[in-house]
Amino acid sequence: MKLQVTMIKSTRPFKADARPILYGAALGIPVIAGLYVISIYNYLLFHSIVEFFSIVVAFSIFVTAWNARGRLEGGFLPLLGVAYLYIASLDLLHTLAYAGMGVFPGHTANLPTQLWIAARSMEALSILAATFFIGRRVSFGPVFLIYSLASFLLVAAIFYLKVFPTCYIDGVGLTLFKKTSEYVIIATLLISAYLVYKRKDRFSEGIFALFIGSIILTVFSELSFVFYVSVYGFSNMVGHILKVASFYLIYRAIVIKGIQEPYDLIFSDLRESERSLRGLNEQLGRYSEELKRSNQELEQFAYVASHDLQEPLRTVSSFARLLKERYQGKLDADADDFIGYLVGGAARMSCLVDDLLALSRVGTRGKPFVPTDCSRVVDQAIDDLAFAIQDSGAKITTGPLPTVKADAAQLAQLFQNLIGNAIKFCGENTPQVQIKAQRNESEWLFSVKDNGIGIAPEHRDRVFMVFQRLHEREKYPGTGIGLAI
Repeated sequence: MKLQVTMIKSTRPFKADARPILYGAALGIPVIAGLYVISIYNYLLFHSIVEFFSIVVAFSIFVTAWNARGRLEGGFLPLLGVAYLYIASLDLLHTLAYAGMGVFPGHTANLPTQLWIAARSMEALSILAATFFIGRRVSFGPVFLIYSLASFLLVAAIFYLKVFPTCYIDGVGLTLFKKTSEYVIIATLLISAYLVYKRKDRFSEGIFALFIGSIILTVFSELSFVFYVSVYGFSNMVGHILKVASFYLIYRAIVIKGIQEPYDLIFSDLRESERSLRGLNEQLGRYSEELKRSNQELEQFAYVASHDLQEPLRTVSSFARLLKERYQGKLDADADDFIGYLVGGAARMSCLVDDLLALSRVGTRGKPFVPTDCSRVVDQAIDDLAFAIQDSGAKITTGPLPTVKADAAQLAQLFQNLIGNAIKFCGENTPQVQIKAQRNESEWLFSVKDNGIGIAPEHRDRVFMVFQRLHEREKYPGTGIGLAI
């Protein structure tokens, strides 16, 4: 089963849950105060704590997306998960390259600033790209390939090729490229926030507020990094603290809500599917009731109409026969033909009304199913057709027949219609009818075989429709209702 994570098309009005932000703010005040004290005491320690926290969060985002990859359908979380793996790698290099760490001797403060721009650019572009995959599937393979190639090119450009533009000059501060890059990153994040806002109905409650909050904090963080002169300055510290807050909201949105509160993320689509299915079931129930009521009304109409037609039809039929008995041969030939047409038409109309009554009773006069001996039912049908069987010389053979739960009267009518059709449509042959039953797992399969003229394959569905005839009435009389019954 595939589940779409974080994004749902909800039928409920969108309502953002601000409680995680409030709880985060309450927790964040002492944390920020503590980080500020650490920055005064030892800025390098402060920077390392902040960066390692963001790295751990980024790796947690990747692990969540990776472990849930078999259940993910939308591409938003998979793309962000892979992106934050590579962002964490660049942030790790940035942390190790920071002034005072001593991991990359011979490099100035320009190196960590270049890595910072590389990581933040990748983050902003990844969030922007992810918004285009809300509700759309994305494959891990190509995503890994793209990010691996991008990371390799960035690291090569910074460490080996030395072609990455200078971002920081000791004693001078930030370069124009660095400041311009920060503004481009901010613009990209604002566009991403707008696109997420346009698709807010695809996010579960509370997740939207956390994502938007994270993007906004990242924007202010980037603004702080536009104005600092010293890598140990106040503006630099504020930017890092805002980054901690931003990553905390991402952590809340994806990791905590994806593991501790799975019904907000991983099963949000399942809940929506259950609601939709419940609504469809209710709608189907209403349609079923309406169809049942409509069928009952139609059956009642057919019964009433055919029943009410019987009395005037008897009158017409009786007077038609009376005309034939008294005046046939006494008038001209045309009059005899007209009387014959009248008598024949009245007889066919009487058969049609009788068959309509029988058809209406199939749905309205049925009895509860009870154990029924099919051998006795077939014998009854054969007895009812005794004259037709005797006149045609038909031979009816039956195999062992089971006892099944059925309405005996309707089952007898079924066999009577099938045997009667076999006798009627025998062609030039002497009718031979075989009735058998075969056990098929939990049910019985009945077969009625004859040596008649058969039914062409293209007409096999048509013959079970009401009033459908395949032959001329003069050759094979009937109303076309027998098989429909």
